[in-house]
Amino acid sequence: MDEFTIQLVLVRFKSVLLLCLLTSLLNAQTAKDPFQKLINDFEKEYIPLNIPALELSYVNNLKNINSLEELREQKRFFLKNKKLLEQLSTQNLS
Repeated sequence: MDEFTIQLVLVRFKSVLLLCLLTSLLNAQTAKDPFQKLINDFEKEYIPLNIPALELSYVNNLKNINSLEELREQKRFFLKNKKLLEQLSTQNLS
């Protein structure tokens, strides 16, 4: 390999290493953030609820209403998250 190729490989290696370091630091930062944890937990728990998307047709919306037990589970989920949001300190949010 010539000198230019070696320098190019070194620059790329340093760039990838820096990217990995910054990604690691960002993940560590957001793991400590209570609001980010709340968002991540919300997303993980929301998806399995299979809440149908809102449609333009009210007939389809009525057809898409889940069973009573599923509605109770959704209600528990949203009440729990409402309580968690109320407990969150808004002073640290920007």
